[in-house]
Amino acid sequence: MSRMGKWAAVVLMVQFAIIVGGIAGLLVRASAADIPTSILGGGGAFAPALFVLLGIAHYTQR
Repeated sequence: MSRMGKWAAVVLMVQFAIIVGGIAGLLVRASAADIPTSILGGGGAFAPALFVLLGIAHYTQR
């Protein structure tokens, strides 16, 4: 895979992790938590999602 193709895959993974983190933050906010707690919940979902996606990409040699 070309160098640009690898960067496109990383950008796609980051975008997906942002969506996961945003949804998690909204779900925490919907449970009547305050805004700082929902930000922490979203960040707590973003980081593991990104690390799992990058780990899968590394394992499959993308």
